[in-house]
Amino acid sequence: MKHILFSVLFLFSITTNAQVGIGTASPNSSAQLEVNSTTRGFLAPRMTQQEAADIVNPATGLLIYQTDGTPGFYYFDGATWKSGLGKDGATGATGPTGSQGPAGNDGLEGTTGPMGPQGAAGNDGLDGATGPMGPQGAAGNDGLDGATGPIGLQGTAGNDGLDGAIGPIGPEGATGPSGPGSICGSASTNYVTKFTGPLTMCNSIIYDDGTNVGISTATPAQKLDVVGNVQFTGALMPNTLAGTSGQVLTSSGASSSPTWTSPTNSLFNNTFVAYGTAAVATSTTWQIIPGMTQTVTVPAGMTAKILIHAEVGVITNCATNGGVSGTDIAIYRNAALLPNGGFKRVYLGDAVIDLDENNMYGNASMQVLETLGAGTYIYTLRCWQQLTGSCNASVGGVPGDIKQGVLSLIVILQ
Repeated sequence: MKHILFSVLFLFSITTNAQVGIGTASPNSSAQLEVNSTTRGFLAPRMTQQEAADIVNPATGLLIYQTDGTPGFYYFDGATWKSGLGKDGATGATGPTGSQGPAGNDGLEGTTGPMGPQGAAGNDGLDGATGPMGPQGAAGNDGLDGATGPIGLQGTAGNDGLDGAIGPIGPEGATGPSGPGSICGSASTNYVTKFTGPLTMCNSIIYDDGTNVGISTATPAQKLDVVGNVQFTGALMPNTLAGTSGQVLTSSGASSSPTWTSPTNSLFNNTFVAYGTAAVATSTTWQIIPGMTQTVTVPAGMTAKILIHAEVGVITNCATNGGVSGTDIAIYRNAALLPNGGFKRVYLGDAVIDLDENNMYGNASMQVLETLGAGTYIYTLRCWQQLTGSCNASVGGVPGDIKQGVLSLIVILQ
């Protein structure tokens, strides 16, 4: 389409004798044809020297670009093709100096008259106009070279010339001898190298894929992925904290650092045992047996199976024959009776009458398994006097007492 449009414009310029602009709507007033572009140049016809010579009746001023011989722009001067924009030719030798013409005859010298007295000096006249410069005489013979004058101050540096064309790349040199060291043939991408000898290197067990680092694995899934056992001789320090002696690490969930916690507050120390510390006399209200309290915390996002076992001794406090003691023993969680399995009732003196007024001994034992979600749970073992009007009982005891109770919890995280 561009060629068709150019042809139409060119024909139009011939028929109307108007200026032609290519790449501009306003050609210069002194030009019949102006080509304007900042991304392309003007390409003249290109041909060999013989092809130029074969042009029939070339017009004076006809311009071509010759591609062989001495390449460059040539124009026809009416008789021959002349180099116009090509490289300058070599400077020809200087021609010989022509001979000097004969000197003319001197005229006769007149007699010298007597010198008159010198008159007073007159005023200087105005300078006359400078006469025309006469023709330059023939060059005289060169005089002897004078002594070299002192070196003048260095002039300012001229602008750098244009860079010359880059020369062709030279042939590749011979391969130099190998150095004393070497890399093993099994070296692979992404493995951290190590010295396997004084002068040899090969893969280590450390693999770095740019995102994760693996030890003994080439497919690390975390920032540090270790296959095998890890041994520490120093402190393990999440968030720069080494913890204190006896503490354990507790998970804080995904994308969070674990924290150090004491075993009494950690479910990973999953066996909890509380022993009785004193006895308590039953009454008509529920009482916590001294020492029989245990606290468990289940972390957020987790559940736990908790196995609770409780056992405690009971002895009657009847002062007369035929007395009967009715005592309830129960496991409470967060001040509420467990809904299943955490309740026992002990009667003493009902089947065997206390004829000699000696106190009767009994033992209550119970075990419960429950599943709980996240939260904090306080377990207690409690007692009360169930049989109204009966004698009361003594429940629990100090360490070493036959009645000393135990409350134990086994926690399994899920």
